[in-house]
Amino acid sequence: MKKILFVITLHLVSFLQVIAQGNINIHSITTNRQPLADGGYTLDGLQMVNARAKLLDVSNFGTSGTFGKTISIVDAYATTGSLESIGDSTNIDLFYYGIFDKINFSLETFSEAELDSFLSWSMHGGKLIIGAGSPNPGVFEPTILNSRWGFDMALVFPTSVVPTAAGTASTLFAGPFGNVSTANQGGSSQGYFTTYPANSIVLADDAAGHPTMYLDCKTLDLVVADGDVYTSLGGISAGNTINSANDRLWANTIAFMDSLEAQPEITKTGNVLTTGTYPSYQWFHNGTLISGATTNSYTTTQFGTYSVNVPLKCGCVGVATQNVYPVGVDELNLASSIKISPNPITSQSISIDGFTQFMQAQIIDGKGSLIDQFTVTPDQSHYQISELKPGIYFMNFSTLNGTYIGTQKVVMQ
Repeated sequence: MKKILFVITLHLVSFLQVIAQGNINIHSITTNRQPLADGGYTLDGLQMVNARAKLLDVSNFGTSGTFGKTISIVDAYATTGSLESIGDSTNIDLFYYGIFDKINFSLETFSEAELDSFLSWSMHGGKLIIGAGSPNPGVFEPTILNSRWGFDMALVFPTSVVPTAAGTASTLFAGPFGNVSTANQGGSSQGYFTTYPANSIVLADDAAGHPTMYLDCKTLDLVVADGDVYTSLGGISAGNTINSANDRLWANTIAFMDSLEAQPEITKTGNVLTTGTYPSYQWFHNGTLISGATTNSYTTTQFGTYSVNVPLKCGCVGVATQNVYPVGVDELNLASSIKISPNPITSQSISIDGFTQFMQAQIIDGKGSLIDQFTVTPDQSHYQISELKPGIYFMNFSTLNGTYIGTQKVVMQ
């Protein structure tokens, strides 16, 4: 699966127009799950009829169109729990998450497991565009995604979307469908981000300099403070043609997300680790920089957690991680009897079962840094762990005298 939404790089329009032809499969939550009063803010909703028409027009997105890929749209996930299956889908290139209202009783409830699965899909390569909305007391309370994606918003309207220097240099605001110097938010729940992840690139502000669009470098998701940027309330014009600034921003957004690089991966062949082709590389061992390890491969000399940092075209730093074990160790089955629950982790309390000896446990983050360590005993199953940020971690187990036992991957949501 691929990641969606924020790419910060300047491409020539001619290059984007001749990009390899193909199809972009976009999934969106059906408007049947939306607040009925507003007719829906997702791709089959009343407010996005014209935005949808622009995507399906082959002169915009088609083999001979402005952007050389056609678009298919799936409207689904209408019932509580339906997003839990998102990780099983193999035909999603991009997911558009429209505005959802937590306090509207006509909304089909989102389960916690469903949102956990959605976040896990995003963090494992799923491309996601979040069209949000600012809290409007008694009208709109957008707390469905905020805590998991780490953002919060303030209500200020009317307001606008003005590209930052990073945004101006990106295909989001200077893309195949034209340049955008400013675009409009809309409706009564406009605003800006008061909180967003530290590892992010702000692509747009409002006129007062408050952030209104950012790319989350951990998930590579694009988050927009007001989904009405992409609706008729914000300025999407009628019909299927590209006319307004909001039209251009909407169409550029899809092209931008489609062109976004995925996070790097590491391939292990014997004791040699290799990643893809990038402008530069830096390898780490257990979180410590390896001097001179600046090519796309590295030959390991000891076991531990190796990671490589590479620059992505979007301006983010991509990080890939690989555990290396002693020669002869079965990486897949070594610690298979040890059971960690819940996994994904949702609190600071976990259970560890399935073992008969005292062990030392270490929690290692994606860069190989030690986050926590503690002793696990056969007569105890519940353990308190350090507060973890959302992400992927590795739990290493060893005997009390230091003999390595095995490693399991855990996810914090």
